[in-house]
Amino acid sequence: MKRGAIIGLGKIALTAHLPAYEKISDKIKIVAGVDIHRETLQQVSNQYPEIRLYDNLDTMLENENIDFVDICSTPKTHYDILSKVANKGINIICEKPFSISLNESISAAEIIKKNNIAFIPCHQYRYSPIWKEFKKMSEETKEQKIFAQFNVIRMKADEGYSISNTGWRTNSSYSGGGIIADTGVHYIYLVYWMIGEPLKITSNIYNISHNYEVEDTAIIIIETKKGVAQINLSWGGDKRYNSATMISKNAGLYYDGEKMVKNFNGNEKIIPVPDASDKTHYINYYVDLFKEFLSEIDDKKNKDYWLKEAVNSISILENSYKSAKIGQTISK
Repeated sequence: MKRGAIIGLGKIALTAHLPAYEKISDKIKIVAGVDIHRETLQQVSNQYPEIRLYDNLDTMLENENIDFVDICSTPKTHYDILSKVANKGINIICEKPFSISLNESISAAEIIKKNNIAFIPCHQYRYSPIWKEFKKMSEETKEQKIFAQFNVIRMKADEGYSISNTGWRTNSSYSGGGIIADTGVHYIYLVYWMIGEPLKITSNIYNISHNYEVEDTAIIIIETKKGVAQINLSWGGDKRYNSATMISKNAGLYYDGEKMVKNFNGNEKIIPVPDASDKTHYINYYVDLFKEFLSEIDDKKNKDYWLKEAVNSISILENSYKSAKIGQTISK
């Protein structure tokens, strides 16, 4: 049984991480939690009275014997927490984005390597049956180049659970950016996973519906040796909507948010996909991720890959903002 602590007890911890841990409670147990907001601690205490709660990370580390921490705090805090925990030899799960700058992410990766601990980023979309089909399509096309497009529409930025900081996602000092730094990171690491390291990145950002200090809409084009991917993101829509496409010379995969159709060498079939409104599927992505993390604690065989993916996701994120700022394509 591995014992862990969650750092940051906001929405993602309460609606996804803790329910996922409950599904594998024979293997893993959250014994402690840390949050700086008193009202959040009270809420968690009411829901999970068995978890010992702290308003200070150092106090928790002094009092608890744990195998890992799960970092769910705002992105600006990730580096300091990672550094402190890693230097104590404690294994780490970290929510996306890994950090808010490439320099921080490189430094954090070096600290994790130096202390030889297990690490995995919360890149949970990789465990979705939908995106596994896209990864499979990329592999099946072999030497053929592909074009992929991801469309992600929301009506606004999600609000945080803390009464004192509900709008942290639209405050760059907490989040590191707008929709690219939030939802966009998922599709950045998916593109990296599906079609490899970028050769060129081109991005534009906009505010079309909200007066956020950060962008509510973005277009990112990533070119790799395998092909081209376009990520379209907006918090400015009239409804929540997702779709995605991947095509090559002899194949196509089309997802419209409800169904998926695959065409390969002229043979078309419908592929069953989860109901996007059923949140149990989303929690199961975390279950699979946490199971993989348990394997990492035992053998650390994929630690270097996970660090590479985490760092590269921040590199692409940073270069997306750089491209939008200077109005030019960034070549790697």
